[in-house]
Amino acid sequence: MTKENEFLVSVSEVKYFEPQTNNLILNGKTKLDASMQQQMQSQLINAGKGSKGIYEYNYQKELTFKITEATFDMKYLAMQNGTGILRELGDYFADEFITLDSTGKGTLPNTPFGTVHVQASNGEYVQVVANGNEFTYPALADKEVNVVYVYKEVMDTVKITGDAFPKAVKMVMNADINTRNGKVGEMQIIVPQFKPDGALELSMTHDGVSSTPMSGRALADNKGVYAIISIKRFDQDTVEVHSLYVDKPELTLEAGLTPADSELVTVYGQRGGLYGTIKLDNTGLTFTSDNATIATVNASGVITLAGSANAGDVVMVRVADTAGNRDTIEVTVV
Repeated sequence: MTKENEFLVSVSEVKYFEPQTNNLILNGKTKLDASMQQQMQSQLINAGKGSKGIYEYNYQKELTFKITEATFDMKYLAMQNGTGILRELGDYFADEFITLDSTGKGTLPNTPFGTVHVQASNGEYVQVVANGNEFTYPALADKEVNVVYVYKEVMDTVKITGDAFPKAVKMVMNADINTRNGKVGEMQIIVPQFKPDGALELSMTHDGVSSTPMSGRALADNKGVYAIISIKRFDQDTVEVHSLYVDKPELTLEAGLTPADSELVTVYGQRGGLYGTIKLDNTGLTFTSDNATIATVNASGVITLAGSANAGDVVMVRVADTAGNRDTIEVTVV
């Protein structure tokens, strides 16, 4: 079967987890950008006539990420500052239009903390002392005026301080893999220790919507791992292998034991190229013995010595898959 060209399409979804408790912090599904870049330093050793390059020393590998969320979420601000989101009483600056009555009295929807700044007819603001949530400015009686004032409100708050910095989190990215026939799989990137860089930008323009950036780098975990990239495939049920090999091509079983001596065969498949070997499920393989009077083998790959076997007997046990790949086990009786 000819392999279809595969394409990593669109933007990934990104999830952030608290590393110690594994609690989901954020589940970003509206990304504008989710990019990964790997870089490393190297030093080329030149020697001999013509200063030929004879060795390259690689060091300081870095894995960085640039992620931009289309929507606004306060949790991104908290993550970039290494702080929590606190629910607390604070100052809220209100900018409102109030219609004054015939005496110049206006009623505010909230009780101000301090003075009220009222825009006078010349465009400048004057301070007026409020009485509860009412204030009076007779010069603009029966008119609508612009007022600015502060009142106390309980709000979600992120404080940006000089001594708080981002903390590492676990990050998981999922992106689609497509061929011309549609989606055939998903790529998943797990970053055990993602450290936001703390850079914060809220770009608020007259003709745009502010996005939320989240850039940072992977730190090595306690096993030295920066990231794990995996692919889950939807278009195939089995993994194609090019050859088989058993863990024990030569096996010794002892005669005269009760119950009879036996051994489970472990079979691996070689995928070729850069792919590593995989352990195969024995129930999907076919096992046969050349001489069942010496040793038998069942469908699970368990080789059992027959009661009529004698020391010095030798028998070949064969294993094959549906693609015709084969290997053998030489069983010797002792």
